[in-house]
Amino acid sequence: MIKHVGFIGFGEAGSNFSAGLREANPALKITAYDIRFPLEPALQTKAAALGVTAVGAVDASIAEPDLVFSFVVAKASVTVAEASAKVMRAGQIYADCNSSSPQMKQQVAAALEGAGVKMVDCAGPMVA
Repeated sequence: MIKHVGFIGFGEAGSNFSAGLREANPALKITAYDIRFPLEPALQTKAAALGVTAVGAVDASIAEPDLVFSFVVAKASVTVAEASAKVMRAGQIYADCNSSSPQMKQQVAAALEGAGVKMVDCAGPMVA
């Protein structure tokens, strides 16, 4: 059972996802990290209004949760996954919700595999 969810990135997608999770499960613990929190206080206010704990370091948002959602720009997805793998523990789930190429998705999965983290692709590219 998932009791704690963490977010990397709290822009439009991350905050909307959080809102849906909060509505579905008011008791769920949700933490979020966004590099823009210090620069955009309105984002922290939005997080608080959703019952999401805004944290000042990515480690604080991903070390404990059962499930981590990554909502970052595509070009940062591999770098973020590599950094996350150093903090996460075996058995956690990492949901890559970034719109990136299949090759980048494979790199994200490879970065997390060594840490025993399970990767789920939530935003695979569309195929015609």
